[in-house]
Amino acid sequence: MTIPEITFPNEDKDFIKNPYPYLKELRNSSPIHYDKLSGLNLITHFEDVKEIQKSKNFSSSEPEDYVKDSDEKLINPKDYDYFWKTEEFNLLNLEGNIHDELRGLVAKAFLNRQVQELRPFMETKSNELLNKINHEKFDLLADYAQPYSIAVIGELLGVPEEDYEKFLYWSHAIVKMYDLKVSDENANEAEAAAKDFYIYMSDLIDEEKQQSAK
Repeated sequence: MTIPEITFPNEDKDFIKNPYPYLKELRNSSPIHYDKLSGLNLITHFEDVKEIQKSKNFSSSEPEDYVKDSDEKLINPKDYDYFWKTEEFNLLNLEGNIHDELRGLVAKAFLNRQVQELRPFMETKSNELLNKINHEKFDLLADYAQPYSIAVIGELLGVPEEDYEKFLYWSHAIVKMYDLKVSDENANEAEAAAKDFYIYMSDLIDEEKQQSAK
């Protein structure tokens, strides 16, 4: 089978506004396409995706020199050491026993008892943000969704409230590494943010260990 090659029309304003007719055409024309820009094969049928996820013939934990070979910045981990450190134990890229072990640790924070203990904080923060909103006109994402989610995550991690904004910035900066075209400026900003995040979390973990030992 010859895999058809595609290049997404990412500069087409109509495509950006409504990509779904184009995606439907991809599904109807072939179950698999090769995206030349990312260097990835795209599976377009739901049942095929389910089978691939269950199959041990496919892996999501390939070595980093395989990742996005169209972008040199992501090939050379030595230049972006802290970015790769933050990605090393990303659950989306892990399989087998280590995935199960880490997923089990993360899941403990979302057991019913833990969630119920967090509920008062969530309700208080939600009300606090809603009371600050200009009810005539507001940005739902910037004024409520982002600060609320960052606050809940920060509370789960034991992060002081004054550092919540740092996490929002780090998240926005690091995720730029997943853009289709990564500029040197964005890559360097992502690496700097990943370094600050890594050091911050390492210090926070050490502090928690010391508190637990007392």
